[in-house]
Amino acid sequence: MVKIICEGSSDKNKIKELLDFLDIEYSNDNFVVMGNKSNIFKSNHDNYRTILTLIDADKIDKILFVVDADYQKDNSEYGGYENSQNRLKELIEKLNIVEISSWFISCNPDSKDGYLESLLLSTVDYVWSRWQNARALSLWDLKRADVKQMYAEDNLSFLLISNFI
Repeated sequence: MVKIICEGSSDKNKIKELLDFLDIEYSNDNFVVMGNKSNIFKSNHDNYRTILTLIDADKIDKILFVVDADYQKDNSEYGGYENSQNRLKELIEKLNIVEISSWFISCNPDSKDGYLESLLLSTVDYVWSRWQNARALSLWDLKRADVKQMYAEDNLSFLLISNFI
């Protein structure tokens, strides 16, 4: 089983929308909602005790942490891409789950701060130019299969913004 650890229920819902869009099966058991970003970095959190027990019982194969970068100016400890990444590395090492863990930090790819919404907004110009260059297609004629193919050619940012159209 894969566990996806995220900050809040709105994050969980957006991840579920993305998984639905990609036709990837999941259940609510795949998700661990920590309540807020600072809880993610608390290695003694009850959720981690449960997760470690499940790992020991061979019931969890992989863990994906999904967090917002936020802004360093707002939180010098957890804010910003670098701080988030460093804290995740520390946590994963402390929990001794390096081999099975990965992470995704959502942010504006240029400034390396912000949230999922920042990532989406940063891709609008790119997506618009991409669609304008696909002369035979209009925005509304794209099918999910077309978007998935473009995703395979490009990146996650394109896929994320396309899910909202």
